[in-house]
Amino acid sequence: MQNMASRQVKLLNLPKVKSHHVNNNHYGEIEEIEVEVEKNFRKFKNFDILETSPLDHYFLDHQPTSTLVCFGLHKNKSPKKTMREEWEILSSQLPNSIFYIRVYESRCDLMRVVVINEEAATNSYHHGLFFFDLFFPKNYPSNPPKIVYHSYGKSLNEIRRVVCDNYIFKNWGSLIKSNTESPILNVLISIEIFISNSIELERSSETIFQMLRSPLIGYEDFVLGYFLLRSHHILLNYKTTFTNPDEENYKTFFNLIKAFEEIGAYCKHHYKYLESYDN
Repeated sequence: MQNMASRQVKLLNLPKVKSHHVNNNHYGEIEEIEVEVEKNFRKFKNFDILETSPLDHYFLDHQPTSTLVCFGLHKNKSPKKTMREEWEILSSQLPNSIFYIRVYESRCDLMRVVVINEEAATNSYHHGLFFFDLFFPKNYPSNPPKIVYHSYGKSLNEIRRVVCDNYIFKNWGSLIKSNTESPILNVLISIEIFISNSIELERSSETIFQMLRSPLIGYEDFVLGYFLLRSHHILLNYKTTFTNPDEENYKTFFNLIKAFEEIGAYCKHHYKYLESYDN
């Protein structure tokens, strides 16, 4: 049987890293790319304020609340001042390595968050990344923000239904505790706990391909670095799921290898597993 690594398997059009040309025949060049991608990932802040909101934000077309009045715990304060106080709390209290938040000077009513589920990322070939877009209404924090989960076309509808539609609204009163605590941080912690304890995670290589091909704006360096550092474990964990492997399994495994190589990961040793299929 023809060697799997040489088969013509249609690969996704993944983003290239900076100006480097990826040549997987030269380990030195791969190592150079790997260093750059990892460096950019390490520099990615848990919380950052950007000038403009991303064009792919789900709530970009919602009417801005910058000229409206906020009530509740922050009554008589402008929306921008309310959100800046929220930002200050988040920037000082945000747990490391779990949440990565981006907010925007031009749209203080928008926020983008990624929640990392380390257990999923470490113990399976699930991507472990959960992206959310938030919109803060005119009467925040009396009313909760709108939250949308980026599912990349896959399931996990339970996250969208329970967390985004039901849980937040039903428990909003208990999530607003004091002026010194961030309601949003309480929401994010609750989401992370819910994901960890209540979801049967769907293991989807296709979602990994989609994230690498079209990372959300503002998280490009984060997504590339995240998968670069986890590529080896994802491939190892994927192999453990093979009970009666068929050609489709090996094709997916091959595509994962190529996808990770395109972002600079060294995966040459994983081709040996594909050779066993040819034999």
